[in-house]
Amino acid sequence: MHRHFVLSVLALCLLPVLAAQSRPDPVQVTPPLVRHAQPPSPTASPEQLEQHGDELRAQKAYLDALDYYRAALAKSPNDAQIFNKSAITELFLQRFKESKKDLERATRLDPGFGDAYNNLGVVSYLQRKYDNAIKQYEKAIKLRPDSASYYSNLGAAYFSKKDYERATFAYSRAVQLDPSVFENSSHAGVAAQMSSP
Repeated sequence: MHRHFVLSVLALCLLPVLAAQSRPDPVQVTPPLVRHAQPPSPTASPEQLEQHGDELRAQKAYLDALDYYRAALAKSPNDAQIFNKSAITELFLQRFKESKKDLERATRLDPGFGDAYNNLGVVSYLQRKYDNAIKQYEKAIKLRPDSASYYSNLGAAYFSKKDYERATFAYSRAVQLDPSVFENSSHAGVAAQMSSP
């Protein structure tokens, strides 16, 4: 019993030392700034607002870019291109519902806008709705059969469905159109592209 008592006291004495050793050093964490840019100017033209939104998106200041795209759309509500850019920005923020909504507006405003259909496919792909993604990529390809990134995305969707034959064909076509298709990456483009296979 005496030995048990000594061990208990020893454990109680060592407990604060052990606890202090296992506790990480406190680190001061500053939350990242949410907004970096000044609010959009009410006197700026839609083109100026769109251009500034593009610059902010390229800098990965996505919330600020959205502010500028929304301000541009308030002045030019029928611009499919700005809806597409807004949707891509929302994709970076993983706001799939809002992105899809903007892309559907873009395709209603301009039914021949291949990038918007491609980007609708990307939204579906990211939500693991591969059949719908394939359908959207095929619409985009009908409108712009020379786009390597559309074929690359189509390949990714088929690959995810384990349809390797069609995936290989789509990837091969993408490489024929642009041998560097899997190396291209930009935060300022207008057509989203899935990662390389």
